[in-house]
Amino acid sequence: MSDWDFIHDQTANISNRNIVIPVSQLQEETLNNILEEFITREGTDYGDYEVSLQQKVDRLKRQIVQGDVVVVFDSVLESVNLMTKKDYEINFGPGSN
Repeated sequence: MSDWDFIHDQTANISNRNIVIPVSQLQEETLNNILEEFITREGTDYGDYEVSLQQKVDRLKRQIVQGDVVVVFDSVLESVNLMTKKDYEINFGPGSN
């Protein structure tokens, strides 16, 4: 196998390993835990005004319900991430390789 074939095989598998999880399949508590972990991942928010964790969770949940944000499971890293639907389609959709 050439280096090019190896690289192509590895990048082809990237889209297969990232799976969108329909939020309807998640229990409410699980979804809330995912959202809270994602929000607090980067640390403290020093914006102009304080927004509570619950407000951030609610805002993010609305974006998911509207279809603007998707919950993505990476089966290789065994991790969950949130992405905009547009970013998911660009990075992992058909023709992204």
